[in-house]
Amino acid sequence: MSKQQTLERKPVTLGVKFGYGIASTGDALVYAIMVVYLMLYLTTVAKLDAGTAGTISSAALFASAVATLFIGYFSDNSKSKTGRRRPFVKVAIPFMFVSFVALYSSPGLSGTSAILYYGCSAIVFWIAYCSFFVPYTALGAEITSDYAERTSIRAYAAVSTQIGNFCGSVFPLMLIGAFVVFGRSEATSWTLTAAIFAGASAIAIGSMVAVTKGRELIIDRSQEVGKPNLLKDYFEVLKAKPTKYLIFAIICFIIVNSIFASNLAFFIIYKLNMSADVYVPTIMAIMFIIAIPMAPVINLIAQKLDKRKAFILLFCVSGVLILLLRVIGVDSYYMLIALSVAYVISNASYWQLISATLYDVAEVVELNTGKRYEGALISLQSITQQVGSAIAVFLMGWFLQLNGFNAAAETQTEQALGAISTLQTVIPSILLFIGAAMLLLFPITKSKYELVQQALVQKEKTGSYDKTGLERIV
Repeated sequence: MSKQQTLERKPVTLGVKFGYGIASTGDALVYAIMVVYLMLYLTTVAKLDAGTAGTISSAALFASAVATLFIGYFSDNSKSKTGRRRPFVKVAIPFMFVSFVALYSSPGLSGTSAILYYGCSAIVFWIAYCSFFVPYTALGAEITSDYAERTSIRAYAAVSTQIGNFCGSVFPLMLIGAFVVFGRSEATSWTLTAAIFAGASAIAIGSMVAVTKGRELIIDRSQEVGKPNLLKDYFEVLKAKPTKYLIFAIICFIIVNSIFASNLAFFIIYKLNMSADVYVPTIMAIMFIIAIPMAPVINLIAQKLDKRKAFILLFCVSGVLILLLRVIGVDSYYMLIALSVAYVISNASYWQLISATLYDVAEVVELNTGKRYEGALISLQSITQQVGSAIAVFLMGWFLQLNGFNAAAETQTEQALGAISTLQTVIPSILLFIGAAMLLLFPITKSKYELVQQALVQKEKTGSYDKTGLERIV
């Protein structure tokens, strides 16, 4: 067992919160482009069919999910004198940049060669992304252990995420169009746009690395007995009672998120017969405008009710509104705006609250084992999100293809249009309700978290603790 060095509780200043949060802008810049535009790029520029494009995305996400197991493990057990988190982020930055640009470049390949090229580029990107995302998110738990401060610091990250989502969703097609106007080919325009956004992402993430220097928890491993064990570490995290409910809730939302974003361009082009170049950015801009002021509202609800109840409430509200709009009929651009606003309620709440909720599980695992596993927990979050995204893009690609969707056709069959509508409304609504049910079973509330903190202090002093009130948690 290794002795945990208590992190000096430096004040969590506005500068630290902003500096930590700014990396979420860099994160969301590239993540949004991957979620919103990759399927569109692979089917329209790379000329792959929808099923193959979905399979490539899915395979890359599953491959990176396996790699993420090791990232969390190595991060938790790192012996670096500069901390367990920031060194991984530094290494990830250049790999994210190069692989992202490569993925949105067209080397003129076709058939199996094209599949291998795009598949390998996607795999390298997602592994690099997770090498950043896991240590970065885990770092937030080390900056502060206060329940309210954790919610607050993630609120800053949430606002930064929405800024990145806005820029990564709204501006790519506009920038591509501008390059085309100035004489660049469509393929070259995609590559130049990818380079600009990847560069901006690298700068934002690099800024976080600089600002958070000295905020990491340093682990004293001088008294450590035995060697770390990857399978044992993850088993300890999975064994914690709250973990399984959170994993199922994450999968449900990520499938919703991936399908809603990836299917949006198809809905606009084929269902509403409108230009994706104009109307996808407009929808994303509207979602951003709604999401930014929601951040303090979500923070207030979470502080008043606690994070778990806020999650359940906002997921249910979003699911009900989406289902209601399906019944009314999303057959115009204005109704699509209403649908997108309904979706933003769950989207904004998830990205703002999920990491702070996972941080609280870390204390439960520490109470069970005596060891901190923030990296393993965030790895599980990342893996779960990748698995959810992989399931989503795989099912979406084949669901469309099996219902007669043909990207080369100017018009789609009624069956294909029905499938596009189902992907945008019915499936997200159902999954949000299932996610809310999983969160209802999740046992950590603010009062229970306070009991866990008291038990940790008691265990440190006496070697044991009172389990009253913690029966469903430890």
